[in-house]
Amino acid sequence: MIRIRITLFALFLLPTTQSYAQTILLDDFSAPTLDQSKWIQLDTSIILDANGEPTGDVQPWGPGIFDTSTGALNLKTTGEVPAAPCCLPISGFMAVGWAQSAIDPMFSNGAVRTKFRVDTNVAASINLRSDVATFSSYNFIAMAPNGEFRLDLFVNGVSTTLGEIPDITFRQDEDWWMEASAIGDQLALKVWQDGTDAPLSPQLIVNDSTHSQGLIGLGAGLVVSNPVDVAVNATFDDVIFTVPEPNGACIVFLGVLGLLMRSRRRRPRRSVASGRTKDSLFSVA
Repeated sequence: MIRIRITLFALFLLPTTQSYAQTILLDDFSAPTLDQSKWIQLDTSIILDANGEPTGDVQPWGPGIFDTSTGALNLKTTGEVPAAPCCLPISGFMAVGWAQSAIDPMFSNGAVRTKFRVDTNVAASINLRSDVATFSSYNFIAMAPNGEFRLDLFVNGVSTTLGEIPDITFRQDEDWWMEASAIGDQLALKVWQDGTDAPLSPQLIVNDSTHSQGLIGLGAGLVVSNPVDVAVNATFDDVIFTVPEPNGACIVFLGVLGLLMRSRRRRPRRSVASGRTKDSLFSVA
């Protein structure tokens, strides 16, 4: 009896295999046009009136183009965006947001993975917990001007850099993968070039509690420090969302708690004649 019960107890103490995560392919962009029932389009070249409604006019570099005819999502502007933008930290910005994430809080905690390529001297990003009305979000950015990967916090269109990945850079026209996650207050980013192995752990981990929910998005735009006018052109493919895995420590705790409660219910009875304890958890009888 002692062997069986100790073995059962030990099973709860073994490291749990976290195989409970749900992986969802959001889009591989195999349709000839972008499915607007799945994706919300944001094009900042569209000029809005005081009520936030389109005027019918666009900025000189617009309108933005959302093209999936090649089997991937290509975000690009019609013309070149000025090097000295007037309003936003990223000008010429255009993005798509996963429509279901606007109503389902599940998408506010998890990881988004996508393959991407930046074809001009601009930035591409995965945007998590986004509020497009206020330009607030966590933007996990690949910056073509200097090749760096970084995480920016946007609040009402104003950005603060929360962290950068050291010693890893990319170049225009290279295919890379980026995986950005927001789980609770922990934000993480890992990147790797297409054709190489994905890193086991994120290269950047930051804690921040500013945003707790919002849209999943993919974006591209001109960085303020761009020295010359340039058209936005970035491509995304194979967008995957992963739901966080259950906490293995929680499973262990519940298992041990169950054993202790069982032991408590079966309190040992002492034999008056022999003094031996019967039905103890570690009884050898």
